[in-house]
Amino acid sequence: MDLTRIDNPKIELKTIIATSYLSDRNKEMWYDFVGVITGQDALSIVETIIDDMATLDFLTENLEEKTEAIKTIDKDGWKEIIKREKEYINTNKYWSWPDGHPKNIFVNQKGEVAFIDFGYSQWADQRFILPSHLAHIVIYSLAGCIEKDLAKDYILRCIDTFKKIEPINEDIFCRYLAMEVFHRANGKWVVGIETKEQKLALLKFGFTVFDEKINTINQLTDLLLK
Repeated sequence: MDLTRIDNPKIELKTIIATSYLSDRNKEMWYDFVGVITGQDALSIVETIIDDMATLDFLTENLEEKTEAIKTIDKDGWKEIIKREKEYINTNKYWSWPDGHPKNIFVNQKGEVAFIDFGYSQWADQRFILPSHLAHIVIYSLAGCIEKDLAKDYILRCIDTFKKIEPINEDIFCRYLAMEVFHRANGKWVVGIETKEQKLALLKFGFTVFDEKINTINQLTDLLLK
């Protein structure tokens, strides 16, 4: 598709969604989302989807949160979320497991580890895997289920261990972690995120990372402790 010939990107995006395999409910969420974004934003999403239709599932995961953010919470911060989602999808040289969060990891008394749930695995940015995992520690800490000092200690120990094998781009790490916190802000696929106060705490944390340009791990853990 020649993107330069698209006269109305929002209509083009709606057409793609209408003819896709998505459920009627998910299509309705997309139509609502398209209604509150700009034509340029729609064009960027069209470009991402037509390159690989499999990315549609990933982009559909948090449409309600993004739409709500645009309408009432943060009209600019959500654009950083879109940017990072696109970066995750387009940095696709290696295999990525975006569901590497704690509930999909099992450790027995011998220290043997098992992993489950690879349904959303895809060729994408592997740098998302660690911050996605640790984002769930942040989520439950912000929700009051884990003491913040314990959460910070666990996060730093994981990062220190990971750095012995692979370097970490702290800016990308912070933004991917915030993106996952944002994705789960309405309690989607996580147990215990039920109250308005919990959900607002997650949204506030995610947007603060983007709006205040939190780009180091020390800044990120300091924000958690506030």
